[in-house]
Parts: sequence; C-alpha cells; structure tokens
Amino acid sequence: MREWYYCVSDQTYGPYPEDRMKEMLRDGGITGDTLVWCPEPGYSERGWVMASYTVIAMIDPPRWRQSDDSIPYTPPTPHYRPAIAREAPRASKRGVKIKNQGKISFGGIIVLAAIILGVFIFQRNFTFFVVRPEYADSGNVLLMLRTDDLRFIDSVDSLFVRQKLSLVFMGRAEILEGVTKNARIFARFPYSNWMHSLSVRR
Repeated sequence: MREWYYCVSDQTYGPYPEDRMKEMLRDGGITGDTLVWCPEPGYSERGWVMASYTVIAMIDPPRWRQSDDSIPYTPPTPHYRPAIAREAPRASKRGVKIKNQGKISFGGIIVLAAIILGVFIFQRNFTFFVVRPEYADSGNVLLMLRTDDLRFIDSVDSLFVRQKLSLVFMGRAEILEGVTKNARIFARFPYSNWMHSLSVRR
C-alpha cells in the first residue's frame, strides 16, 4: 500500500498508509488544501500537491468538501511549495542543504586555520628569489630556504639597494653568487617581471 506524508505549517508528518490518510481527510484531521507527497514512482515526481488533487480525496462521503453541496467545490491552485522537513525521504537532502546555508562547520574552521597556518609557516621559511635575465641565462625565480637577510619575495636588485644603504658595497654578480652559493634551492621557475617589480617595491 502506498504511504503518504502531509505538511502543515511547514512541518512534515508521516509516512501514513493511504487508507489512514483517507480516514484523516474524512474525519477532518487534514483538509483538501493540505499538501501531501508520496515517495512512490509515478507520484513522487509531482512533488507536494494538495490532497484534493490525489487519490486520497476519493472517499465516500467526501466530508472535506464545502458544507453546502449546492456550491461546486473548486480546489484553489497551490501558490507555493513549503519547506520540506527531513521526515520525507526524498526531501531530506534539500532540508539539510537549506539549513546549512551560510554556516561554517567546525571541520571547515579547522581546515581554514590549517591553511592560514601553512601559509604563515611557508612565508616565514621560504623565499622566492628573482634573478633577472641579465644576471643568468634567461632569468628565473628560485624557491629557496629563507635566510635572515632575505624577504619572502626578493631579488638581486632589491638586495643591491639595501646593501648600499648599509654601506656594504657589492656588485650584483657578487650578491647573486653570495645568495645562491650555499642556498638550498627547491625549485626553479621561469622569470617573472611581476615578481621582480614586487620585490623592488617592498
């Protein structure tokens, strides 16, 4: 036997056997305007509809009709579909999705904190060192362990300017050799003019 759910004030109840739904409709527990839903194939695709549009309304006598039988009963057209509670099998995922919108789970906070911590540790321990094509073949960007005199994004030209201010005079070639001689280089990337400009502005 088919089972049905019904919805009153955005609260879903059920499932109930079809005969029980007819009894509730006959006894006034639900009305012809009550929204109902059946998970059976051929019914579930219709979504939530008023009971008066379903086989539930095929009862004798139809006490859910108007008391004055001389006035033909015309069921009103449904104008909305209420929120579907988790008791309805097909609708449970929708309900959970709506409930969780705009909320961040505890696991999401942990992942976000781990990402921020990882970026902080990476920035404190590594350097992108930019070498212009004039100082090396085709130029490149070196990913290396960071030392005290280097910044997160640095370059030969930036070091050259800073060492002038400290009254330590070295040529750019000497600076490049001094930085890369004992450096632990993890990767080499193509030269980036954008990263070079960023290193000089810092």
